[in-house]
This record gives sequence, structure tokens and C-alpha cells, in this order.
Amino acid sequence: MSAHTMAIAERNTIRIVDFGAGQLVQNTAICAGKINPSACHKYYYSDVIIYRPGARQRNSGGHCQTPEQCAGCNDGFYADRAYCRICPPITHCKHRRCTSIPSNHCEYCDGEIVDKLYWRAYTRHRDANGNSDPHFKNCIQTCSWRADSKRCYPGTCSKEIATSCKCLDGFGGPDHNCDHIIRDSTISYATAKLNSSNPSDDPVETPIDPNDPIPRETKWTNHIMINRAYLEVTAVFKVNDTPPAPDQTGRNHFITEFKYGVLAGTMKLTLVRGR
Repeated sequence: MSAHTMAIAERNTIRIVDFGAGQLVQNTAICAGKINPSACHKYYYSDVIIYRPGARQRNSGGHCQTPEQCAGCNDGFYADRAYCRICPPITHCKHRRCTSIPSNHCEYCDGEIVDKLYWRAYTRHRDANGNSDPHFKNCIQTCSWRADSKRCYPGTCSKEIATSCKCLDGFGGPDHNCDHIIRDSTISYATAKLNSSNPSDDPVETPIDPNDPIPRETKWTNHIMINRAYLEVTAVFKVNDTPPAPDQTGRNHFITEFKYGVLAGTMKLTLVRGR
């Protein structure tokens, strides 16, 4: 078998003519000095495309279609003359897709379990101001269940993104989580009974009307053996607004149950003994 190799007019193209029993191969394109199947490929050690099921791709793939022009790049990569290159980074985006740099957009953001409200920790449907982003150029943090995100409950995120969080009246706290009661509770009943260790002694009670404990008056007594105090307090915390309803199934909201109220309280008593 004999073969002759000769250059043709097109740059970076070779023609191989086999005069024996082998296969005729001609017009084989060269990209960056390589021919298929190794042409066009680039492997990215410091970047990766992560598809929604979780598969990872670092190899650009592709083939040399014409001299110095690649095609057929893997999803998440684009043909840039003699190479297939990875689509440019978008912060918090796992799967970018593009055919050129200007067309780059996000197909799948970090923390996006399902592409619907309350199921994504970052959204590609909004820009940084909460406006609709039909071109999917961003991944913006939403109000979500994640510890590194903003729960904003009880509260509302009018534009889905965390910066649009508004806590319910009376609630607040750091990082837009709305999980702190920041308004004083209303004391509806309070009584203090002061007594000695002798059970036959009459206790000193304050205030006069436990159902009207504020303002707290000063109570004077000649009882000099007081060494015990008994307290009973009822406090109420009410809000005027209604938070979004939790969803026990978790399908329509990441909050499945919500309760609030006064868990504990303290009262300071000062006993002043005169001479």
C-alpha cells in the first residue's frame, strides 16, 4: 500500500489519498495544529459546568469543522475559532449556556431545587433590583430556607429577592430573618407577693389591681422579715398583620409551621429597708 500526502490551497487543511485498500480521507481540517478527534478540546481545572441532575463537565468537547473553526461543543461551552471554550462565569450560576460571550446566560442557579417560587435559593428570573430578567443574566439571592440565605418570616418578599424582604410588624432581627420579636409585649396581669418564712404572716401584695399593673407603684410596709417573693405575670404579644400561611406539605412555601409568643420573661424587684 502506498499513500501520497499533499497540501491543498486552503490553509491548515490536508488531503490524504490512499491508493491501496484503505479508506479515502480528504479535506481534513486542522484547528490549532490538531485534527479530530483531539482538536478543539480544552479541559478546565478551575471551572466546571454543573447540570441540573448533578453531572459535572470540565471538558469542552467539540470537533474541527473547517480550518481553525470548531463546532459541536459540549453544553456550557461555545466555539471560539480554533477552540471550544467554557461560557463566562455568572456568580452563583451552576450551568451557563452560550453560543458567544454576549449570549451567555444561566440555565441553573445554586440552590434551585425546582424552578418555581419558594423552591430556589437563587433566582435567574430577577435582576439585582428585583425587576424581571427574561435573559437570565444573573443569579440573585432569594428569601429561602437556607442558613446562608434570608428566611424573611414572618414577613414578605414582594419581589422574591432577599433585599425586598419586609418583616411583619413587631418582628425583625439580623440578616432579614425576621425571627426576633422587637416590640415590647403587653403585660395584662402582674402580681407580686412578698412574705417572710413564717406562713402565718400576712403577705404584702403589689400592685393593688393585678389587671392594671402599669404604672407600678411603690409599696410601703412595716413588715421587716420579708425574705420571699412570689410572682405571677401574664404578657401578651399581638400583631396587626397576618403572615403568609405556612404549608405543611412544603410544596407552596418552605415554612411548614409557625408559632410565636412569649417564651420567658424577667421581673426585677427592689427591696429597700429603712432605718
